[in-house]
Amino acid sequence: MKNLFFFTTLFLFSFLVAFSQEYRAIPLIHPAGNLFVSGLNNQGQVCGTVLVDDVNFFNNAVRFEPDGTFSTLALGDLGQSSTASAINDLGHVLGTISRSDFTTAVVIWESDSTYRELEQPD
Repeated sequence: MKNLFFFTTLFLFSFLVAFSQEYRAIPLIHPAGNLFVSGLNNQGQVCGTVLVDDVNFFNNAVRFEPDGTFSTLALGDLGQSSTASAINDLGHVLGTISRSDFTTAVVIWESDSTYRELEQPD
């Protein structure tokens, strides 16, 4: 009976801690509109993809900060379109860049928006 009481108390305490956090809604506004959110981290950062050219279907990967400001993640000389898939607690964003030769590079954008290309397996 002691064990049951202990585990019930532990469960209730965990439940209260989990639901006692404060959450707030942040409006995510991008001038191009058409934002597709794909990731959220514990720091309140959000990553997503914005449709910037609806004729050619070019996208830009973006990262929003908790205050609602955003940065467009660099394409560099790799391509003309990018998408964001996930974000970790360091602000690193995993995504892809579509090249003009119709191949795709898998990249990680660092917290300063620079990127590095990941090797793809054969």
